[in-house]
Amino acid sequence: MFRHSKWIVIFIVAVTVLCAIRAALTPINGDPLHAFVTDQQVIDAHLRQSHIFGDDAGKMLIVVADDGDQLFTRQNLDSLRAAKNEIQKRGEVKSATSFIDAYRTEEPGQTRIKTVAQKSALRSQLLSGKVPDKDFKPVSYWPFSASQRSSTNMTDLREEALADNRLSRKLLSTDGTKHSILIAINTEAQLSLPDQQLLCNEVRRILSDHGIGQNGIYLAGLPVVNAAIGDEIISTFTKILPLGFIAVAALIFFIYRDVRVTFLIVLIGIVAVIWSVGITSFVFGEITILVAAMPLVVLAVATTDFLHITTAYQLTLAQSDKSQEQSLWTAMKEVGGACVLTSITTFIGFASLVLTSSAAVQQFGFACAIGTSVALILMVTLLPIAYLRIKPLNFDVGNNLAYQIVDQIIGGCKSLVRRFPVAIVVLTAAVCIPGLWVIYGKPVDADLPNRFPSSHPVVQSIRVLEKDFSGFSSIELYVGAKPEELLSHSTTRKLKEFENQLSTLPSTLSMVSTLDLFQGIEDVVSYRTEDGLPPDAAVAEASLQWIAKIEPDAVDSLITRERDQMRIRVMTRSTGLRETHQLGNELEEILQKNLGSSFTVSAGGTYSLIGNAVNGIVSSQVLGFFFCVFSLTVILIWGLGSWRVAILAQIPNLIPVFLMVGVVAFTLDRIDTDFLALPMIALGIAVDDTIHFLNRYRLALSQGMNVESALETVYQTTGRSIVISSIALSVGLLPLALAQVVSLWMLGTFLVLGIIGALIADLLCLPAMIKLGIIRYRSAN
Repeated sequence: MFRHSKWIVIFIVAVTVLCAIRAALTPINGDPLHAFVTDQQVIDAHLRQSHIFGDDAGKMLIVVADDGDQLFTRQNLDSLRAAKNEIQKRGEVKSATSFIDAYRTEEPGQTRIKTVAQKSALRSQLLSGKVPDKDFKPVSYWPFSASQRSSTNMTDLREEALADNRLSRKLLSTDGTKHSILIAINTEAQLSLPDQQLLCNEVRRILSDHGIGQNGIYLAGLPVVNAAIGDEIISTFTKILPLGFIAVAALIFFIYRDVRVTFLIVLIGIVAVIWSVGITSFVFGEITILVAAMPLVVLAVATTDFLHITTAYQLTLAQSDKSQEQSLWTAMKEVGGACVLTSITTFIGFASLVLTSSAAVQQFGFACAIGTSVALILMVTLLPIAYLRIKPLNFDVGNNLAYQIVDQIIGGCKSLVRRFPVAIVVLTAAVCIPGLWVIYGKPVDADLPNRFPSSHPVVQSIRVLEKDFSGFSSIELYVGAKPEELLSHSTTRKLKEFENQLSTLPSTLSMVSTLDLFQGIEDVVSYRTEDGLPPDAAVAEASLQWIAKIEPDAVDSLITRERDQMRIRVMTRSTGLRETHQLGNELEEILQKNLGSSFTVSAGGTYSLIGNAVNGIVSSQVLGFFFCVFSLTVILIWGLGSWRVAILAQIPNLIPVFLMVGVVAFTLDRIDTDFLALPMIALGIAVDDTIHFLNRYRLALSQGMNVESALETVYQTTGRSIVISSIALSVGLLPLALAQVVSLWMLGTFLVLGIIGALIADLLCLPAMIKLGIIRYRSAN
């Protein structure tokens, strides 16, 4: 057996080293746009629009600093300017906007007569379609001149700033204790996940060093979410992953009381993980956050086959006079076929995730599918090679505490099946009904901030933004028309009506558009129109050119220089991406109706774009689940030798899935899209124990046993392995319950619940169905 074992080991070591090097050099994708959107043409179109207007909401870092009563003090405002300038010097930062650089509508210290005269002259120039004199520069809220700063009346400054609608809930809280800094990252900058983490940490450090935000610093925006996800990846690999390996190793040692066996499973798990990460990086060129959970999943799945083979090997050694090699070969024949079949079904469960139109889920499914395959290969090569080169394993079932506990569990299950088979079948089926009823109509969305627990800094920052500012996410509306029509008084009036409509919608918080620029001019010189808007396109154009002399980026970010396209940014309460996309469609329809058919209106922006992609992800995951069910049924028909048995055997397999889905629906108000991957994973794992149970049951029947004797044999052999493997799976995944992001946390909670449900279904429902004759082989007596 294994005459070329040396070359097999050399090959395994070589591939492991190659995959380890590749994995170490592979970047982690921290861009949610690429994680959700797989259509590169859509991404390119979005990037072109972002380049036209100079910024991308998906690359906006929103910083809120709570300075309390110290905000409007000379020292604090000096420190704020110094901190803002330091942030803006960073190469990846395009701009950092704060209220201190906004211009005041009244020049302090100027006589009223001079002010009126100056405004009258400026107004005359504007209303004649001319750009005001170049030498006129409004004074910013916190002047650059030291003499002007020293003469500033801080009380008047505070009152004027709080009364300025351009600042309220955008750059300044209404109570004057908090202020925000909007940091725009260069659209051309492609920041890796470590780069985003570094930027967030540096911004926080800079503000702290300058004494800004002494009562709290809150960071929000997709770069912040990405950085937090990066922290979770690091935590998973440095804390949770070792904890999972230690937990599995401790369990294996508790069961077998043999260091060699414990070392083997850990070694096989590590090698399988390295191969799966390496192959995934070769195929995709990068890895995403869900791949961080893959090592524990692969280790847990690999442990199940290890337990089946090792237990069968030990029992054969203990109960027969066969040699070590003969016992190992016998064990491989008895359970090896079932292990191959279960690996195929588990592979299908994970591979079904590749059908999902999400790069993150695709990579997770691919990596786990590869890991499952590699674990099987190592289990039938490396494990036998190792067992043949060490002394026979000591095994005493009677004195083994682990087996005594397992036998107690199995004994209880046998007793229940013997006495209440009908009640078991009815009860387990009934458990599924409430879950299916509750899940119907439950909203499904991808809510990135709320993937973190309520105590997480990301969630706390979102709450501050919603309470005191204009929220976290935005919708971009692009309006196209002829230049003379886009800036006409009729158009600006309709935009004002649209803004008023937004105030009546519960999901919208504010709107940023050219109206804000015109409002600034109105506050300075007054258009003397009833609605406070430019009276015609010529005046509007002159107004924009005047503002462009002072704040060119403010104009370029809202309207093109050709004046044929403008952008409206609507801030929304919604953090759900599908909800944001739906709201964008509604706003597009409202604005299109307001402006008329001569205008083109389209909703876009990072949040809405990802939300549209999430719609496709949901549909593809539902399709993937049905593909998974169909494929597993075909495999069961082939492996179990009966289409009737295979179809009926899916009942206990689906019970844990429905149970898990029901608990998710009962405990969560909104179902995150990442949860949609759980049914496929759970089903792929649940089928394994069903195959092992029915494979051993059919073998017992072929040896002439009746149904009762066959079930007794299955309970005493495969039943033990099923219990132990289910415990191992749960123990291996349980550390993920410590993760601070739902994408990983769900694997350590709800998936573990599904595994426990599968164990109950296989030890109670499946044998009860056999006992009642619902599942039967023709060879059964």
